[in-house]
Amino acid sequence: VSDDDLVYKQGDDKQNSRFPEKVLKYLWDDAFKFTKEDIFDLDKVKSLEDVIELFLEKQGDERFLVFINIHFWEQSFAHKHQFST
Repeated sequence: VSDDDLVYKQGDDKQNSRFPEKVLKYLWDDAFKFTKEDIFDLDKVKSLEDVIELFLEKQGDERFLVFINIHFWEQSFAHKHQFST
């Protein structure tokens, strides 16, 4: 994954799908091939396509709701925005 893969560009679907199509695909197909339930929220996603779609339709930290450890992301998101008033 290059720095360019991490850049979000408004309206550029090709650019914005680089990260999920590389990193999330690797996690789904290889790293957690036989234990997807250890990392992905299988109540929300049933396929790699679901993971990528959910990731792309959300914004900011909400994109990481594809993962099972939602409490970490929720706490991180809440803490980050708690002081931004």
